[in-house]
Amino acid sequence: MAFELESGLIFNSIFWLTAPRPSELGMVEGMMDDVSVICQAKGIPFQKYVVPSGDDLIRELAEIEAAARNGLKPLIYLDMHGSAIDGVEIAATNEMVSWERVVDSLRAINRETGNNLLVVAGVCYGFFAIRESMITDHAPFYMLIAPDQKITFGELIDQTFPFFQDLTTNLDVVQAAKSQLSPKMQIFHCMRVFTVAMAKYIRYNCKGKGAAERREYLLTEVMKSGAPLPPGGLADLRKQIKKGIEPSQEMLDKFATKFLGGKPLGYDLKRLLEEIEKVA
Repeated sequence: MAFELESGLIFNSIFWLTAPRPSELGMVEGMMDDVSVICQAKGIPFQKYVVPSGDDLIRELAEIEAAARNGLKPLIYLDMHGSAIDGVEIAATNEMVSWERVVDSLRAINRETGNNLLVVAGVCYGFFAIRESMITDHAPFYMLIAPDQKITFGELIDQTFPFFQDLTTNLDVVQAAKSQLSPKMQIFHCMRVFTVAMAKYIRYNCKGKGAAERREYLLTEVMKSGAPLPPGGLADLRKQIKKGIEPSQEMLDKFATKFLGGKPLGYDLKRLLEEIEKVA
């Protein structure tokens, strides 16, 4: 059975990956048992995995990637300690797995799902995973819900069961996160992130003072390179450069296809430019 969320996401299984410290194992087992009861009642496959090492975390994510290739649409819950700089902690081996390695693995899963991966991270500073995201590459997740600061184990215990209960009942992940999780938990939505990034790029690089400075820089670089001028001389070169940095539908489609993995953007360049003008 597949569950379609309000956001357009679909999930048909939940994977809980945890790496607790010894003193936390009993509490983590209790949290996983509570969520598994919800999943059993809703008919959602639930798999838990106590991560024994950093390499095993990456291997488990690779197995999820392989399953996604065959139609799996996972919701991945990451339950471990974390650092803004060093990534996630694997307590059993006292090692850190970098955000780069974790996010690369999540990106591979998301690519196989057709940009349909939902990640909820009960990880201190888990939102810093977005630093590994850029619009020139495939999004590592359709949506990430994670704290941008320290979060206590007590907060997670109190909020996780209500969140999954709300999510699986009302099928609105944003509302469930906002109403059941701590305000520390931030939401990364790839569609919104892409739109904001493109709007900023166009506003500051293709319009006004930013565009003028960029044109002069490109003109200087062409002149320094010694490349021959077009038939119309410097005036024609300036026209070519000006046209070359103008935003185009082709440019928007190119970046959207790369970052969103083929998911429809839902608007065209004309609409985006209209919205940019409203806030200019």
